[in-house]
Amino acid sequence: MKRTYYDILQIPFGTTGENIKKARNRLAIQYHPDKVSTNRTEATQRFHEINIAYSVLSNSKKTVIYNAIISKPVKASFTETILQNVTASGLFSLIEIGNIQTALTAREIEEHKKKAKVVLNSHDLDVHIDTEITLEDAYFGRSQELAVSRLKHCSACNGSGSKDSQSFYECPDCLSLGFQWDSKVPGIPCKTCTGAGLIVHSPCSSCHGKGHHQERTLIKFTIPKGADTGTVVKISAEGDQMPNKAGNLFVRLIVRKHPLFEREGHHLRLSWPISPVVLMEGGGLEVPSLKGPLKITLKRGQGPQMVTLKGAGMPYRQSRNLLLGHMVIDLQPDYSGRLVSKQKRGMISFMKGLDIAASKGSRITQFFHKFILNK
Repeated sequence: MKRTYYDILQIPFGTTGENIKKARNRLAIQYHPDKVSTNRTEATQRFHEINIAYSVLSNSKKTVIYNAIISKPVKASFTETILQNVTASGLFSLIEIGNIQTALTAREIEEHKKKAKVVLNSHDLDVHIDTEITLEDAYFGRSQELAVSRLKHCSACNGSGSKDSQSFYECPDCLSLGFQWDSKVPGIPCKTCTGAGLIVHSPCSSCHGKGHHQERTLIKFTIPKGADTGTVVKISAEGDQMPNKAGNLFVRLIVRKHPLFEREGHHLRLSWPISPVVLMEGGGLEVPSLKGPLKITLKRGQGPQMVTLKGAGMPYRQSRNLLLGHMVIDLQPDYSGRLVSKQKRGMISFMKGLDIAASKGSRITQFFHKFILNK
């Protein structure tokens, strides 16, 4: 059980005035390092704690805040209780009251009071990481396992960083708030405890006083269908782990460049090589898509063209509905060894036989001159 400054001075809660000074003097004589012959290290520590406790309880302003912190309110919230005590005492300026309220909000002092062992309350418990996924992962909304490095509280000291419950005390300057409540500027971290609120004098041997250690764990999550680069997936309570709360894990997705498809929002673009003979004569053709091969039919004599396949693009949400974009296929003639000299001569003969070589108005003739005769 956590000791209070009243416990250290061995006096009842609420003791005031001369009785506090008498208790301090009695114990100071008993534990003064120069007065003891054995356990001088322990005596020195006790002597230091006695002076710390006296510095708080002999100060009327600090006592009002400290008494509110260690008391147990029944109905009002913890923050409201402290502020009521502070306001009712009439000892504080408006700036000090504002600073105390700022500190209470920033430190979530209610959790701090219940546990009194969270050294890293000021630490941002959320973890942000980037990970690469494929276009197929985004299309199908696949599950993925991710190795995450995060902080986990030390189980040996339950995150306090101290050897035991007797090895730390609340900062006497900020009274565990972590902020300078008596400053003229609000929100300034306490210099004595550097914002931790606690001072550890005998650190935990397992975590060496840090109160936490780094762990690497595997987290499984599902990629949203249609996710794009910059999409952020929130995984609750999988961030840094502290005794009384856990942060969230935010995964920013980066979609790798696909070897075939170029993404344009919800739509896909595919440049697909095709035999010039098929472009001229038309017919059936299979093209790839993320959901498998798709068949398209080309009309005769149209030449290079753009074909749009509705519903073959990326999924996306509109209101509560999951819709699909389109895929635009750019069909271009491929001359990489497919059109041998004999085929070329045959096509030239065929075009001249139609007696349209002089007429360049039709699409098939334009195609012929541009891609076959290179004119």
